[in-house]
Amino acid sequence: MRWHGVRLGADLQPEALLGLRFEIEYLTLPGSNVLAIATTLRSLGPARSVQYQLDVEPVNEPEPPVLLLPDQAEVARGGVRGDSELRGNRWVSVEYPGTGHNTVLVSAVGDEVNVYEMGSLGFTLSGRLHAAIPPGGAACACHYVVLAENRKQAALYASLADLRGL
Repeated sequence: MRWHGVRLGADLQPEALLGLRFEIEYLTLPGSNVLAIATTLRSLGPARSVQYQLDVEPVNEPEPPVLLLPDQAEVARGGVRGDSELRGNRWVSVEYPGTGHNTVLVSAVGDEVNVYEMGSLGFTLSGRLHAAIPPGGAACACHYVVLAENRKQAALYASLADLRGL
């Protein structure tokens, strides 16, 4: 099966970003519940140090969502003490108590997935990339957003973290 979707690209114009090209692809498979987001940052000139962040903000349903960490530990909203304990994961999931459905963010190529608690707004799942790009080179990140039926299915998608791109 082939991935299908859209690719967008732009040469960045703000002075601090001149000489960088940003490309992003949103891809899925027919009938799939997986969205792949492939991002490339290219240096069109000298070496660059870059940071990229993809934020996913799951919907806040009538009941507050529950954050699930890779060890299957639950963190209820209001249970986060800063964000230090929620850094450096390869995947995280937010579960909706009313339905049991999960929104999962997996980092396949990129640094990590971090979580930020946004008070009454719920959780923000954040895929990150920190990279040094050589002159004329590129840095790539690949993250997957999955809508899973339940907690067990969400955990199975963690294996996407082992992939090295699409």
